[in-house]
Amino acid sequence: MPDDKAAWRRWARTRRFGLVADDGAVVAHLETFFDAPRPPGWIVTYWPLSHEIDLRALAAGPLALTRTPTSGHELTVHPADAELE
Repeated sequence: MPDDKAAWRRWARTRRFGLVADDGAVVAHLETFFDAPRPPGWIVTYWPLSHEIDLRALAAGPLALTRTPTSGHELTVHPADAELE
């Protein structure tokens, strides 16, 4: 198995092509995960690009998004259902 981040990314890219992800199945699985006992806090996720799994249906859950700053500012984290900039 790969031993550094770049090698892991190369390995993952070779295996992702041809996979068909069912967004609904992924969201349903994550809803079950969110219902299970876990430590309190946010789970940081992403706003999907056209080729990524869409998790926006979970935005009311414990999800948060980062906001990429313009130069010179710290990265901030916000609830996923907050207004986008």
